[in-house]
Amino acid sequence: MRHTLVVISRCFALLLLGTGLANAQVDRAIAERVLQKSGTLAQVDAVPAQFKGNFEQGLREQRDTPFTRDEINRFLALAERTFTSKALGATIIATVADQLNTDHGAILEAWYDGATGKRILAVEAAAAKADPAVTVREGSALFGKLSESRRELLKELLAASRAADFVADLSIDMAVTAAHATAAVTSAGSAIANTRTAQPSLKELRESAAKDRSQVVTSMNELLLVVYAKTYESLSDDELRVYVTALTSAAGKQFTEAVIVAFNRALFASASELGKAISELNKPAKK
Repeated sequence: MRHTLVVISRCFALLLLGTGLANAQVDRAIAERVLQKSGTLAQVDAVPAQFKGNFEQGLREQRDTPFTRDEINRFLALAERTFTSKALGATIIATVADQLNTDHGAILEAWYDGATGKRILAVEAAAAKADPAVTVREGSALFGKLSESRRELLKELLAASRAADFVADLSIDMAVTAAHATAAVTSAGSAIANTRTAQPSLKELRESAAKDRSQVVTSMNELLLVVYAKTYESLSDDELRVYVTALTSAAGKQFTEAVIVAFNRALFASASELGKAISELNKPAKK
């Protein structure tokens, strides 16, 4: 699983570039607006396809219970129905609404509506459309030419955004949910999966995979640092300092943590639904 985590994390690192990651609960509409303005909800669209690819790979690698193309397609169809952007987004919005302070919601909206916030979001949106390989190549070359103060500022920004933590946790959760879905198939004991084995829980799989987290975080910090060099190339040092200040504010920290928790809950909720759907598929038809 370690190799899988590194591969997945690198894919997501290039898709999920530093969103402006904030106890009375904030209104759901406010939470949704903040998530939209920050670009977080747009990132959700990449998750189902990545999950489906991981799930299919897991099914293909089952040596004891080989599946035909038609059988694999049946399980992938279930994944398409249960692991959707809509379902993931709904859980993420609900979770952030539950965790965000009302005052922080207003602060975050004002930030994203402000001139600096809009400029930073535009820069990040443009970077998301660039060729990832080109971004890394040009970022690596650029980072080597930067002044020491600029490098340190980028490191501060990376730490403040907690992007490496976010990508590491998302990578682990993606690998875990795909493994859980594959295990649900092979433990069903049906004609399709004719060997019955004990299925590990999502919690057990998560705890096992988390052993590799520090390695993934280190790998992502190295990669994202050069990505940030290219992504924020057009921003001045002063603009980056303002961004760091926003990210390290009470509202920024709360939003960052809420987003990390929200993605975890969304992935696990969809994985649970998929597991139930697989179990239903393998139950004998009622007479």
